Amino acid sequence: MMQLVRMTTLRISALTLVMSLAYQMQVLAESPDLARLAPNDAEFYAEFRGLSELRKRFESMGVWQALRGYAEGDTAESDRWQRQTEASLGMTSDELIDTLLGNRAAIFAKTPADWQDGVVIAELKSPAEVSRLLKRWGVNTKPTPDTVSEHEIGKSLSCATMSNLMILGRADSEDRGYKRAVALLREQSRAHLSGRTDFAALRSHLPETPAGVVYAKWPASHPYSILGCQTLMAGFYFDQTITRCRLVGHLQDEALTHQILPKRFWAHRPNNEVAFLAAHMRNSDGMLATSTPAISSNGLLGGLLNSLVPSSADGTPFAESIGPQYCLSSLTREDTSEPTLPDTAVVFASRAPQQAMQHLEPVLLLLGNLIRLMAPAEASTTDAVVIERKGIGGRRVAMLPWGRLLALRKDFAFLSPIVLAWSTDRDVVGLATSTRALADCLDPVTSGSERSRAKTSDVWDRFDGRDNGVIECAYLRGAAWSKILASWLAYAEEHYPQLANDGWWQVWAADRMMREAQLGLGLVNSKTQEAAAEVREIAVNSPARSKLRTGDTIIGAAGRALDSASPARSVAQRYHDRGASTNFPLIVLRDGKRLRIDLRVPPSPDLRLANFKPITSIRKIGELLGGIKTIAYMRYRAQPGWLDAEVMVDWAKGD
Repeated sequence: MMQLVRMTTLRISALTLVMSLAYQMQVLAESPDLARLAPNDAEFYAEFRGLSELRKRFESMGVWQALRGYAEGDTAESDRWQRQTEASLGMTSDELIDTLLGNRAAIFAKTPADWQDGVVIAELKSPAEVSRLLKRWGVNTKPTPDTVSEHEIGKSLSCATMSNLMILGRADSEDRGYKRAVALLREQSRAHLSGRTDFAALRSHLPETPAGVVYAKWPASHPYSILGCQTLMAGFYFDQTITRCRLVGHLQDEALTHQILPKRFWAHRPNNEVAFLAAHMRNSDGMLATSTPAISSNGLLGGLLNSLVPSSADGTPFAESIGPQYCLSSLTREDTSEPTLPDTAVVFASRAPQQAMQHLEPVLLLLGNLIRLMAPAEASTTDAVVIERKGIGGRRVAMLPWGRLLALRKDFAFLSPIVLAWSTDRDVVGLATSTRALADCLDPVTSGSERSRAKTSDVWDRFDGRDNGVIECAYLRGAAWSKILASWLAYAEEHYPQLANDGWWQVWAADRMMREAQLGLGLVNSKTQEAAAEVREIAVNSPARSKLRTGDTIIGAAGRALDSASPARSVAQRYHDRGASTNFPLIVLRDGKRLRIDLRVPPSPDLRLANFKPITSIRKIGELLGGIKTIAYMRYRAQPGWLDAEVMVDWAKGD
């Protein structure tokens, strides 16, 4: 009898499962692939389902306002476009999400940098909803010969609809993809993004069906590419207060190798840790190091270390004796000074830890004495800085009172608790800003101390691929860092109010940009040649360094003769006014010969910095972090040339 019951139950469960899968397949079949409406040259694409419900969920958690405040206002142009869109549609951004984008929507753009000028594709719940929106907007409908209707919304927007689908784009002549999206909707073209090989390959690597997808492609060696990818796709999954993001991509460096990070470097972490990173160093070829050398001897850091720190007895440079694994930690301190000052600690793997520390100590001692020399004369001590050594927790720990030396400067008293401490244990080297932080970060890595306050970190529990091999991981406790940022801003406002003002940073940035964009020539008005400027000096970073010589006489610049009243100044002014040109031609007299010299130069910098607001951004980031318990990241071992990583955000507020 019991066997019959079990068999019946299994059959009912199987039938239910088959019916559920059939229904899901029917829904997916009826729901169009929105990527088929994006042109195949789009390098940015984002699509989300249930955005309205997601907004309400974030709103109930108290983080929606912070998210929106951080996302809005990137540039003056995007602000203007957003205001025009809201004015044309008669809706606020929240109404747009609930009414137009809430069910399912996508946006595509030619490049990732142009996403705020992108074309919107929306799938509403029914054709009736499309009709209600068109009526509300008071559209001007154009006559069309097919089932695709085209409309004008005011003077700034164009709209195309078919059944419950809608495409929105700017009403201008510039090709942002709107017209080609409409052609795809009419099936007049088949050159769509969904059919592109790289897009399809990345999408097939995402697990399950994500609630949201973001795709981006960058040119080779682009400075803003994420995680070194040429193409990247992120799949988003939402579960109560957890947001999970799976990242897959093609790396720009296809030869990049991967080495698994030993679990002792990341699995157990101290209770008072607020930020953490564990990774491999990169060697001189840019590869993830699998053995020494860990730091390139040819690089800036490696060259500096090797020039300051003597080699070991076998001739190995110091920079090549540490790594490849390391972990970096930020930890809360026991004192409650303002501003809040977290401890910092770094632990390196080392094949010769004792020798590495013996070689590093002279550098740390030298830096300590330099700090003492920079102190005000009336506060500076005459005693030399010396290294103190103590036995702490079974280790021989060396210490330098860097904080006491830094505190000699005015308003730096809060740095006095810092004590630079370092030690070795087995095959690792540790360096920290307090003896407690040193022990907290060495103990879990060496896994031999009964006094360790480390525990198995719960932030890794939800990561599916952690047992397949982790090559990099990191996390940050948001609420703790929100308080830290707030304390630093409050300190700056009290002691350095100019630094707490966006305007000061805008002036600073403009000055730096102008300095870096200078022609780098020392010119004087010629005394022997009318309307000419003589070259007296050429800066090392001048674009004319390899083209001009001191003593050359410039008689023309930017295609015109120089002004006779002030020829030297006219060269500088014309260079300043070059605009987007990357060529700056000069007519030069040298040894009695007339020469045309073309200088390859960068475009004139855009000094419109009204939206460069670093202090405002820090405040917004702090507000956003205040609603986050943890942000965690893991990167898994993958095939060469591939990225496989995961990001997890726990929106439950931390303590």
